[in-house]
Amino acid sequence: MAAGALGLDDLVTAMPHAAAVLNRQGIAVVANPAWVGVAADLAGIFPQAVEEVVDLEPVIDLVDRRRLPADAIRAAIRGGIPEVVERLRLRSTTARSVEPRVVEVRVAAIGVASEYVLATCIDVTSGAGDGGWDLVDRHPLTGLPGRRLFLELLGQAMTMSDRHRYHPAALAVSVTGLDDVAGSHGPEARDELTVAVASRLKAGLRPGDVVAQTGDALFVIMLPDVDGAYLAEAVAYRLGVEVGRPFRLGQHRAEVQLFVGLATAESSKSPELVLASAEAALAAALVHPAEEVVATRRVVVHGAGGDGHLSEAGGAARRIDVAELREEELVSFFQPILDITDRRVVAGEALMRWRHPHYGVLSAGEFLGLAVNSGMLHTITDQALVCSTETWADLRDRLGVRPPQLFVNLSPDQLLSRVAVDRLYHLLIATGLPPEDVVVEVTEEAMSTRFSEMLAVLTELRVHGLRVALDDFGSGYSSLGRLRHLPVDVIKVDQSMVRGLEADRRARQLLAAVSTMANELDVECIVEGIETSGEAEIVGDLGFRYVQGYHFARPMPADEFVQLVVPSAVGV
Repeated sequence: MAAGALGLDDLVTAMPHAAAVLNRQGIAVVANPAWVGVAADLAGIFPQAVEEVVDLEPVIDLVDRRRLPADAIRAAIRGGIPEVVERLRLRSTTARSVEPRVVEVRVAAIGVASEYVLATCIDVTSGAGDGGWDLVDRHPLTGLPGRRLFLELLGQAMTMSDRHRYHPAALAVSVTGLDDVAGSHGPEARDELTVAVASRLKAGLRPGDVVAQTGDALFVIMLPDVDGAYLAEAVAYRLGVEVGRPFRLGQHRAEVQLFVGLATAESSKSPELVLASAEAALAAALVHPAEEVVATRRVVVHGAGGDGHLSEAGGAARRIDVAELREEELVSFFQPILDITDRRVVAGEALMRWRHPHYGVLSAGEFLGLAVNSGMLHTITDQALVCSTETWADLRDRLGVRPPQLFVNLSPDQLLSRVAVDRLYHLLIATGLPPEDVVVEVTEEAMSTRFSEMLAVLTELRVHGLRVALDDFGSGYSSLGRLRHLPVDVIKVDQSMVRGLEADRRARQLLAAVSTMANELDVECIVEGIETSGEAEIVGDLGFRYVQGYHFARPMPADEFVQLVVPSAVGV
């Protein structure tokens, strides 16, 4: 009997605990995201990469299998932990292991058939050889990973990022306000608040992000795939909003504030150095909070490098001062979006670049965070919108009979403030660009706050003839079901859904579900972040037509974009 025939996919997905269906060999044939998260934690103990551990293959031994009645299964669905506890022992068998290392996962095991067992994870312990079992590196109060495990996971993410254009980022977080609660209501209240803060931090992150605890009020966060410090800062602000909401402790209310230091990782650095940079930035935020422009009531963020941004190029540090940016140095690059069936360019996404007089072309991720620090963000993003629209208008006559469409990115602040929206309307009139040839990209995250206001703005854009694309779909902020209520014409599938596609059956199944859903809703679908021929082939086989990624073309200057497009100009 196949595992799918048992009808357990929905059961496992619905369970609140880490759950999987194991076969006779102890291999997970069906698993929910929480089980994958357990596997990611175990990857910090094992020397192999995370994706090699996700299904816990092939080194699981299931001990003393028992069978339980159907009511135990129903209890598991409701969140109950059955009394029968099993033990799984995992052994690292990679050639890189100097000594055998063993992990014991205590699970509640529910027999569902003679060939399969449903397992839900309770906790994880580890040991070596015949020695005693010790808790994995975790904080005793919150159960979050500790510093050692965090560094191992960060190191693995850095190794994996060598194959991609994205690098991990580390955030060092200090929570203030815990001591006030301890002084007013006692240490038990402080512990309760600490656990609640940890819970909100986890809830505010995406699947695959890691939060660990290194001290009583100190946390560290790893974002495995960000394109520059700007996006890491955006995550910090979102966490500040989430954690900054008042907590209820019995009859009392409590509030905390976050101080955050962040550093982006590069393959030339060690995980220890990356974390040290983030912690140094945190120290600066704690010492000089009043000097930080990047501050709200809930969060103060400080990037590594202080007022300037320190990055490494050719081994030499460089300091970037965004105040030196001149309007004529801001240029638009365009990354092609292609029809995978014939490789024709159907659109170009406008991406901001700074032609720095000393350091050459800088991506937005290298200086937008500094624009926030200096209070210049709105000025620069407004200039970028003007630049991209006017540049595209100049190119349009050179792009063939049916020119590709222009995709422009507008932030939530730009959309909700109305300034950028009105500016875009005026630019279309001034340049003569047809509104139907312009697509406004809004991130999936933007729809998670002030939803009704954002809905009204997007509806208005469509009334004026523009099209709307939901960017980063699948990054963790909305669901397939919610999509049918959004006024969007295009969804751009986040690159995180493509990563590991060639080796992960479940990732392919999820992407296939997105394709089916998009077809049923009559929404165009663009798959982002394709970096290998294997990924491109799978995406095409799953029925997707439009693609974007480094495998096809990187962002390029306007003239190079024209040279690429002219023999293949066509609209979406």
